[in-house]
Amino acid sequence: MTDAEWPEKAELERWLMNTVKDPDPGAVFLRQVLQPEPRGAVGGSPGFSRDPRDHGRCGKDLGGPASSRKLSGKDPTQFHAVRVSGQTRRMNPAYGSYLQTDKDVRDVMRCWALSQCKRLATAAKSSKLLRASKRGDVNTPQDLTRHPRRWRDWAWNDTALLLSEEDTREQVKAMGACLLSEANDLKRPLPIVAKELNVSLDLLECFLTGNLEVSDALDIMRKMSEVYAVPLNDLWLDADDTTSGLRLFTTEAAESSSRILDRKDRTGQRTPYYEYRDAAMSRCSQFRPEWIKAPPEVNSGDPCDPDVQMNNGHLMMQTTLFIGPVDFYYTDRHGKVHRREMNTGDSNYISPFVPHSFTARADAPEAIIIAAALFASHSLLALALAAVGLRLCFVGGGSAGSARGPAVAMEARKFIVGGNWKANGSPESVKTLVKELNDGELTTKDVEVVCAPPFLYLAEVKDSLRKEYKVAAQNLWDKDPGAWTGEIPAQLLADMGIEWVVLGHSERRENCGETSQIVAEKTKFAVDKGFSTLTCIGEKLDAREGGKTFEVLDEQLKPLAEVLSEADWESVVLAYEPVWAIGTGKVATPEQAEETHAYIRKWLAENVSEKVSESVRIQYGGSVNDKNAAELGQQPNIDGFLVGGASLKGSSFTTIINSAGLDDKIGTVTYGGQVRRAFTELARLGAFRVAQLAGDCRNPVEARKCLLQRRLAAECLTEEGLTEELKASVAAGRVRELLEGEEASREELEALAAVLQVRLSDLLVTPLEDAEEVVVTSAPESRQKARVTGSYVLAPLARTRHQPDLKTFDLEVLATATPGEGLSCGLHTFVYHFGSEPVELTWAAREERKVLLRPGDSAYVAPMVEHRFSVVERPAPAPQANPNGAARGEGRRLFLVRIPGQLSGETLAEFATFSAFGRERVGAETVRWYN
Repeated sequence: MTDAEWPEKAELERWLMNTVKDPDPGAVFLRQVLQPEPRGAVGGSPGFSRDPRDHGRCGKDLGGPASSRKLSGKDPTQFHAVRVSGQTRRMNPAYGSYLQTDKDVRDVMRCWALSQCKRLATAAKSSKLLRASKRGDVNTPQDLTRHPRRWRDWAWNDTALLLSEEDTREQVKAMGACLLSEANDLKRPLPIVAKELNVSLDLLECFLTGNLEVSDALDIMRKMSEVYAVPLNDLWLDADDTTSGLRLFTTEAAESSSRILDRKDRTGQRTPYYEYRDAAMSRCSQFRPEWIKAPPEVNSGDPCDPDVQMNNGHLMMQTTLFIGPVDFYYTDRHGKVHRREMNTGDSNYISPFVPHSFTARADAPEAIIIAAALFASHSLLALALAAVGLRLCFVGGGSAGSARGPAVAMEARKFIVGGNWKANGSPESVKTLVKELNDGELTTKDVEVVCAPPFLYLAEVKDSLRKEYKVAAQNLWDKDPGAWTGEIPAQLLADMGIEWVVLGHSERRENCGETSQIVAEKTKFAVDKGFSTLTCIGEKLDAREGGKTFEVLDEQLKPLAEVLSEADWESVVLAYEPVWAIGTGKVATPEQAEETHAYIRKWLAENVSEKVSESVRIQYGGSVNDKNAAELGQQPNIDGFLVGGASLKGSSFTTIINSAGLDDKIGTVTYGGQVRRAFTELARLGAFRVAQLAGDCRNPVEARKCLLQRRLAAECLTEEGLTEELKASVAAGRVRELLEGEEASREELEALAAVLQVRLSDLLVTPLEDAEEVVVTSAPESRQKARVTGSYVLAPLARTRHQPDLKTFDLEVLATATPGEGLSCGLHTFVYHFGSEPVELTWAAREERKVLLRPGDSAYVAPMVEHRFSVVERPAPAPQANPNGAARGEGRRLFLVRIPGQLSGETLAEFATFSAFGRERVGAETVRWYN
């Protein structure tokens, strides 16, 4: 195809050659495609062989001439290369035949190249990159070259997975090794595997040598997973998205990812809070780093200031570097909110699911936060779960749904506490109660509070009660205003500014004849009028004792499901109140309450929708008080309380509200790698069984008890059996104490380890102290412990003994780094430049490469890749504005974070036991398990 036939070709080639420079694999790939290739004939005739045996890479032939297929909407990158007599041919299954001529290839790639222009533009539509270019849509290669530097940065990060043919072959070959390894473990030679998967043996052999397209390899792996009990994750290997072990993420690319997220302010309105930008990530690691600009200033110094919007915590651990004056807030295990003043170079470590927030301080320069979130490795996951006291959220101990956070990323259900004052109170006692509530000290803000006074005091309480507490009516008349003597229609309540209403309370069902149908109709009427409802359900004692609790709940829930739409449920809170426990002093055990709440959620999933099941809040009511609230509130499916008598005592009710902060709440959940696999197993086990296995390291006695019980169960040993085994060294009474969690001496641990056939270290519990849940390290503390080498000053940042492979540094590159010393380790490394002068980053894998790391740039470095940081002889121009702000580190300052991947210490210890005659085959299987 000539340039005249394709005028954009020269522009695209020029852009690829000059703008998107090596080592961008996408550019390499496109250049290979655009270069003419020698064409030849098979058997003396033009065209391509349709015999897969002639193919160096196996493909599919769907038949049909290329000219009869339309090119638009197809993906021309999904072709199969064919090696014939040392020459490369291509077949695209999307078009059904081999591409017969150069023109076929050019037509296909022309369409694809232009579609890539549009794809880049679509991805950047909402970014500052496109807005800054002010060039409109990108539809041609010429559009790409209008702002080459910005689009080069976009292309660098956007085309990372456009692999070269060599890299694709290596990826497929590695997955083929996994398949062979699994076949060996299944004791099946490849011919048997081919027969049972209904694929040709030739195709499997192509797989093992890497001569297969990724899509075809995936089809085989899916069949393997379906036919055998093999998880797909054990076969699939993600492509390496690095360039010889390193990935650079420029300041411009970070800026293009900018997004501003809002949160509710003190008035309840959603306002801008954080600006987020991405930093260097790789699918080879478990980093989730981000650049965060702190929100507007909060000047009160009060950790409970309503302008400080706490998050719900997250699954990933977080280590943070602060740039500029930032206030850091977090909620401890007792529900107390702390505020710490941070400055440039200060750092912290935050355990999973600890609620936290950041704000800027008054009259301060820009406040920037570099947060590197990371997963615990699989082998350390059990310890990590125990360390954070994780209460996983699954319905009924199964995997059908979730409690405060489902198995996908979503907003958590906010805890809600309601106070039903019923027909109690005098003018004086109501004033006293309101004052007590207003004076109560809240240690958590992650809770919604609704008080329901008698109708007589509604207006007074609404006007005088603290504004973050809502006021509810105890009933409403589900008719429009009119001749309804003694009733209070919904419209009159709305005119007073009342937003909530309690409906279906057992006392109205029993004494006023309100049936489940009436309660459902009133709930629907209230929602339609703009109210939120606390709709009550619950069984009497005879139903509980007769085993008919669930039947009663079915009868009460069914009318609600019939009249409420999915959108209506957003305004409904269900309050489960066992009638036999209301006002009697009897309380359902936490296990009874959780079982019933889990059943309600399961019923909603089956009869309404999964979305409603996951999002609707379910309160518990029934003699809740300040003594039992904390334990009840830790159950995963209990989302709050409807409190009766205890709500008439301001101090008791405040304690109940604060108990909500004692439970770990899940906000969003991100899955990845081995953690995802662990979560599948955790979901099947259920929350209670996981808690029995892990314990809680905040309570070392409980953790030791759980650990020993877990080991005992694995050995099928009873307490009596263990006592018998240990009788020569440990007294019977002492065995009982050890099983109850007493700390063992070294001699006792050695005896236990011998009986249980484990290592002594497998029986040790490291307590999680108060100061270890969140670790804060100041810059002066770090500098005092700094290590000085010939090229660098390495100041250790926040650390925790519960994550021994997490290593963080403030690394300063000295003027003597010409070049800098080589660094290499078995951990994944994230680097962020928070200083003012650029450095040269050099790394060596197959060959030595170098890039310029400017302030605001970040990089990912794979394990065992040697790299060094050096002084730049002739510094290139810096970005127009340093993204680190005025409070940046001076000079060449790098935030360096190292974490383990799936090759944790436990994994390496296991590998160390493998025979030296075969360990090289791990992850690279090449032989059958027998000759």
